[in-house]
Amino acid sequence: MNQLAKFFFKSAIKSSRQPFQLTQKSIRNFSSMEQLKKLRDETGSPIAQVKKALDEFGGDFEKAKQFLIEKGLASAQKKLDKETREGVIGLYVSQNRDLAVIGEVNCETDFVARSDLFLDFVHSTLKTIVDQKKNVKFNDEQKDQILQFLQNNTLNKEIIEGTKNENMDKVRQLVISKLQENINVRRVSTVEIQNGVIGSYTHNTLADNIGARACLVSLEGANSSDVSKQLADNIALQILGMKPDYITKENIPADVLQKEIDRIKAEFGDSLKGKPQAVVDRMIEGKLKKFYEDNVLYDQTLLTDQEKDAKTIGQLINEQCKQQNSQIKIKEYILWTCK
Repeated sequence: MNQLAKFFFKSAIKSSRQPFQLTQKSIRNFSSMEQLKKLRDETGSPIAQVKKALDEFGGDFEKAKQFLIEKGLASAQKKLDKETREGVIGLYVSQNRDLAVIGEVNCETDFVARSDLFLDFVHSTLKTIVDQKKNVKFNDEQKDQILQFLQNNTLNKEIIEGTKNENMDKVRQLVISKLQENINVRRVSTVEIQNGVIGSYTHNTLADNIGARACLVSLEGANSSDVSKQLADNIALQILGMKPDYITKENIPADVLQKEIDRIKAEFGDSLKGKPQAVVDRMIEGKLKKFYEDNVLYDQTLLTDQEKDAKTIGQLINEQCKQQNSQIKIKEYILWTCK
């Protein structure tokens, strides 16, 4: 290869490594750098489509924007049937701790599930439900009811410029258009309590109160002190970490308890023969203690307390009852993992 050929070859290689840069010189007709950037940010449309829209509408920003939004919504409609296997569980709790909501929102990829716009949509949707004091309980089989709810309610926050006073579903479709992935609100449920506090905990958080797993729990009868709130949050963490099947021993169905007793007797085998009934009962009760610790919330010690003499959830609740001079009990809890 002669020297001239080498020069042109190196120049071509160097040029190919340079990233594409949009310059004033490359913008023609009515499109300006500022308009292009702003319109791209507000609509999520590719830069080529943004420039074309501005040119077609003679530089009229609002007309170009409306055109791109409608085009984006049409594009979003085509994505609504795509499967959504990724997503998050989000929470929002009112300042007074008397109303909270938990929701699962899905998308197609983990990349989008971690994006700021997606997380903002999740947070804003849940916050709106609490701020407007909505009472909703939709499971993942109530798709039509969820869609109707989104269409009939306005999002409080303008997460995309120009969407003020738009319904939640319209905003969802605009988010789909910008992120180029289908997004579904899979399920959502509120927890409300008149006399008590709500505790919450989120695991593997991607943003405030948004993660892969989350739990809400309501403590009926608890006052609004910081101690009560911390106890409620600790119980939510406990439920998320241990996933107990029952709140108290009294909640265990008789047939389930009998099945466990029969299993214990079979495990002891012939060693129970000839022993007084009182001794047999103590042996069985000793084995049942482990069953209770694994399956009954009130019989579990806090995950955050590793001391040998750590108190159980039931003991902690009883202590708070004495301090308040009132009865406190767990009214309900919701534990969700992103499906």
